[in-house]
Amino acid sequence: MKPIRKRVAIVLGGILIPVIITFGVLHLYYTEDRINRLAVNIERKIPGRVELILNQTINEIYTGSKGRRQYFDSLLLSNVQIFEDLMRVSPENISNVLIVLKNQFLNSLPDSFYNNIELSVIDSNGVVVYSTKKEFLNLDLKEFGTLWDSVRSLIKGATYFIPVSFSSRDAKMRTYLYTRINSKYYLDLSLDVNPTVYKASIERLRKLSVFMKDIGIYNVGKKPLLEYFPPYPDRTFRSHPFYRDLEETMYFYVGSTKLAGLLFVRLDFYPLFSVFLFNLLVYAILITTLSVVARYFEKLVIEESSTLTNLTEMVKNLEDPKKIEKKIYTEEVFDLIRVLHTYVVRTKEKIKENEVLLKKFRGAFYNFSEKLAILAERFDPEDAGHLKRVRYLTKLILDNMEIDEDYKNSIVEFSILHDIGKIFIPASLLNKSGPLTEEERELVRKHTIYAERLLSHPELKIAREIAVYHHENYDGTGYPFGLKGEEIPFPARVVKVVNTYDVLRSDRPYKKGLSHEAALKILLVGDKKTRPSHFDPKIFSIFLKVCSKGDPYEGLGEI
Repeated sequence: MKPIRKRVAIVLGGILIPVIITFGVLHLYYTEDRINRLAVNIERKIPGRVELILNQTINEIYTGSKGRRQYFDSLLLSNVQIFEDLMRVSPENISNVLIVLKNQFLNSLPDSFYNNIELSVIDSNGVVVYSTKKEFLNLDLKEFGTLWDSVRSLIKGATYFIPVSFSSRDAKMRTYLYTRINSKYYLDLSLDVNPTVYKASIERLRKLSVFMKDIGIYNVGKKPLLEYFPPYPDRTFRSHPFYRDLEETMYFYVGSTKLAGLLFVRLDFYPLFSVFLFNLLVYAILITTLSVVARYFEKLVIEESSTLTNLTEMVKNLEDPKKIEKKIYTEEVFDLIRVLHTYVVRTKEKIKENEVLLKKFRGAFYNFSEKLAILAERFDPEDAGHLKRVRYLTKLILDNMEIDEDYKNSIVEFSILHDIGKIFIPASLLNKSGPLTEEERELVRKHTIYAERLLSHPELKIAREIAVYHHENYDGTGYPFGLKGEEIPFPARVVKVVNTYDVLRSDRPYKKGLSHEAALKILLVGDKKTRPSHFDPKIFSIFLKVCSKGDPYEGLGEI
C-alpha cells in the first residue's frame, strides 16, 4: 500500500509540474516578446500621424470659420445699434434681450457648421457681466493673454475675430467674434463648432491601429481638447501584461499660432489570436495529461477525502475515530485514525480535569473577593450589609437579562468589591458625621482609582471594571474619567443602578435611609445628586420592572 504522498509526488513531480513549467515559460516569453515588438513599432508611428490628422482638421475648421466671418460680421453689426438702444432704454432687460437675439441668430445660421451660439456682454474692465451661458459670467478677458488688449482697442463698427479656440471648460471648439457696443460695453458672439464637422477625423485617429483602445489629445492641464476624447486616465501602464500607454507632447497650428498638447494612447494587445491559440494548445496538453492520471486517482481521492471529512467531524464532536464505518485505502489514514483516537481520549480527560480546576479556581476568586469585601466593610462600619445587598440586587437584574451564565455569576460575585478602594481612604474621613469639604470629597472619590491596585490581575477584570467605573454616569457626568454610554463597561453600569438605590435606602452619619417608594421616586425624577440620565436605560428599565413587584428587600432577612 503506497502512501498518498508518494503517489502525488510521482504524478506532480514527474509529469504535471514539468509540463506546466515548460509551457508556462514558453507562453510568457512568446507573448511578452511579441507585445513589446508591436508596441515599439506602433508607438513610433502614431504621434506623427496624429499630428498630421489634427493639423488637417484644424486647418479645415480654420478655413471654414474665416469663410463664414463676413456673414457673422454682418449679422452681429446689424444688431449692435438695436442692442445699444435697448440697453439705454431698458437696462434691466438685457438678459432677456440677449436670449431673444440668440434665438434669432440660431434661426439665421447659414448651415450646420456651427450648432450653437452664445452672446455675452463685456464691461470696460474686461469682465463678462451678461451672458446667455451661465458658465461665461464673470470671466475676465484679461486672464487670456493679449485678448483683452485686442478687444478694448476696437472702434465702433469694427470686429475682432478668433477663428478657432479650444475651451478647457467643456472640451468644445469655438469661434469668437467681438465688437464694441459703446464706450462702456462690448458684445461677444461665441459659435460652437458642430462636432460632426470633425467627427470623421476623430474616427480616423481611432483607426490608426487595430490594437488602439483609447486615444485622446489634451491641454497642458490634462483636460480633453475635444468632447470626443475621454477624460485623462487616473492611472497609466508601462509594464502591464496587455496594456501599453503612450504619453507624448505634440504640437499643432491654429493659423500661424503654434500650440502644445498632450497625446495619450492606450494600446490593448489582449485580443491577439496567436497568443490565444498558443494558450489553448498549452491547456489542451495539460488537460490531456491530467485526464490520464486523474482516472487512477479518482476513486482513491474521492473515498479518502470523504473519510477524512467524516474523521474531522467526529474529532470536532470528540467521537472515537475508530468507530468510523468507511473503507480505508491508505496506511496514512490508518495512522491518522490511531493518532486521532489517542487525541480524543486525552482531550476528554483534559476537559474533565480543566472543568474541575476551573470550578475550583472560580471558587477561590469568589472567596477571595468576599474576604476583600469584608475587609472593606471594616473600614466603613456604617456600610454593613450594603455590599451583600448590592450583590443581591445585581443578581435580581441579571436574572432578567439574557447573558452568559458564567459571565453573570462573575458580575454577581465581584459586585461586592465595588468599594474595595475605600481601604486606602482614612477611616476618620469615611465615618465623618458632618458634610465633607470639597478636598475631602475629592479624596474619597479616589477610591475608584485605588481599587485598581488590588484588582490588577487579568482574572479580576470584571471586578476591576466594577470597582473603577461604578461611579461613571451614562450621560458622561460621573467620575473618575467622565465616560459616557457604552464606553462604561457593562458590569459597572449594572452596579451603578443598584449601588445608587441601596445608598438611598441606607442610613448614613449625615442622613436617614429612605423608603423603597421614596428611593424609586428620586431615581425616576432626580434630585441634586441623582438623575435618571445617570443610568443605562435598558438596565434601569429592568430594575424598575423588578421593583414594580414591591420592595426587593422584603423577605430578604437581616443582611
